Formats: sequence, structure tokens, C-alpha cells
Amino acid sequence: MKITGEKLMKAFEHSVVEYVEHEFIASFLQMSGFRVVFDVALKPGSRVLSVEIRNSQNLYEKLNLQKVYNVVTSEWLMKNGDGFTMFKDCEAKYLQIPILDALTNHIKKSKVLNPSPVHEGRITVHNVFPLKKGVPPLHDNN
Repeated sequence: MKITGEKLMKAFEHSVVEYVEHEFIASFLQMSGFRVVFDVALKPGSRVLSVEIRNSQNLYEKLNLQKVYNVVTSEWLMKNGDGFTMFKDCEAKYLQIPILDALTNHIKKSKVLNPSPVHEGRITVHNVFPLKKGVPPLHDNN
């Protein structure tokens, strides 16, 4: 879809509007090609501190609110899934292929798959609530 940086920013804000004690409630946006910094101590609607987007040279640049970007997303999100209403008026080209098939085809074509985990720094969260004593984190990497 074609989407402005302003609408992308709204999507990231919506993504963390319901952050409660170490948990993003339902609508946390799963993404690739972005670096986003949130501060959950700030009031909802102003929690996104910065957004960078990876460009065609594989370098990150600051999100430009006036620029129009091409991004790939699911039809479900395009149709207001999880309350992402900012996508509804975006120009979209629907692929006639399921997402899993598109991913499989991409892997076969590129012939490169690195199964080693890589920390890309996609998501940084500031002012996370302290864990209650004896309560394990919700996002355990085991």
C-alpha cells in the first residue's frame, strides 16, 4: 500500500496505546524495516519518540511525515483489523497470493536464509514498568 509517514506514525502510536505493565494489548504492530522508540510513561497518543525506516540502500532514515512510502501489510490490517483505521484510505494493490506463499517464494528465489537470531533494534521501549517480585517477564526468550 502507499501510505504517508504521518499515517505510519499514527499506526505506531495506536500500536502502543494500550500498553499495560509489560504487555502490549492485542494491537501491537509487528513490523520489519522500521526502528521505533516508545516511551510508555508518556500519555497514549504521544508515546512514539522516533521512527526510522529502512530505505532501498538498506540504510535507516528518519520517517518523513509528508513522504509517501510503499509498505506491505495484510488485508486484515487494511480492513481496520485491531483498530488500525488509518490504513482504510490508503491506495492498495492486493496480491493474489497468500502471505505464506509469498514468503516461501521469496526464500526460494533469494536462496538465502539466516536462521541465526539477529538483534535489529526494531523496538526500543523506555520507562517499562518494573516487574513485580516473583513474576517472570511475559516475553521470555526461552
